[in-house]
Amino acid sequence: YPYRPQLLAYYIYLANPYYLTARGDYAYIYDGRGFLRILDISDPVNITEIAQFAEHLDSIPSGSRVAEIGGMYLEGNYIYLIVRGYPWFCYIAVVRVSNPYEPEWVGTMMWRGFAGGNQPCVDDTLAFVPTTIQGNTYLRIINVRDPEDIRELGYIFIYNRTVYEVSKRDRDTLIFLAAGYNAVGPPYSQIYEDFIIASIARP
Repeated sequence: YPYRPQLLAYYIYLANPYYLTARGDYAYIYDGRGFLRILDISDPVNITEIAQFAEHLDSIPSGSRVAEIGGMYLEGNYIYLIVRGYPWFCYIAVVRVSNPYEPEWVGTMMWRGFAGGNQPCVDDTLAFVPTTIQGNTYLRIINVRDPEDIRELGYIFIYNRTVYEVSKRDRDTLIFLAAGYNAVGPPYSQIYEDFIIASIARP
């Protein structure tokens, strides 16, 4: 009854949740300490954690001062994690969760550039991943049909914009982007926001 929601239970752990998605009997959370946590929510008043996963952190390049998740997306039996690292790298890590008790890391693809707070979008076999370099965005179109052999098909270059969110309608050739840019340079000055629509009829 949406007019009178009820709080059923809490699940408490020692970290900050950055991304959350749920499907069926399971919820997936990425926490601030680098762990993908999988929760059994089949009984909403008795939530239990059934798995943790952090193997993708082992492959972070040496010399990186910060590495964190820039987005998480669940599609089919796979979770797509955008791992971003200061100052120079961004990669997509694919985790198989067909058995939620034993998640597996099955594929990775890395780029130069920083995923600046972005939520990726996955539509069937295509992933759309925004990476930002010096205020310009490359919206990368990735073939994830085979998560163990990830391939980039192409990209859309968006000048002077940092893309934060990406969305796509099913079976459509249009992609929708929420972006922003700083028109006068220094921090705390005027910041503009854009809603961008791009065609991907030929990815």
